[in-house]
Amino acid sequence: MSLSLQSIRGSIVPKLPNVLVDSNLNFVKMAKSKNHTNHNQNKKAHRNGIKKPKSHRHPSLKGVDPKFLRNQRFAKRGTFLLKTKEQAAAKAAAAKTA
Repeated sequence: MSLSLQSIRGSIVPKLPNVLVDSNLNFVKMAKSKNHTNHNQNKKAHRNGIKKPKSHRHPSLKGVDPKFLRNQRFAKRGTFLLKTKEQAAAKAAAAKTA
């Protein structure tokens, strides 16, 4: 950063970038002119394509109510046992008729 000297009302004041000098020779920082831009962001996003989030077959049960999870375990076990009993009964009925 090179400083150049500027004469204001007979006194020498260094000229700084982005700095104004008011009438009382106080340094005042200039306001930014650009706060936001969305330039090129859309092109960057579409370069590899915007993809849907991957959906999983079984969503995570992390953070789910423990009481609900315990009941769900018992319910799954009960339906599994019921299905196996029905399959065994169907096999026995098929063996009797054949």
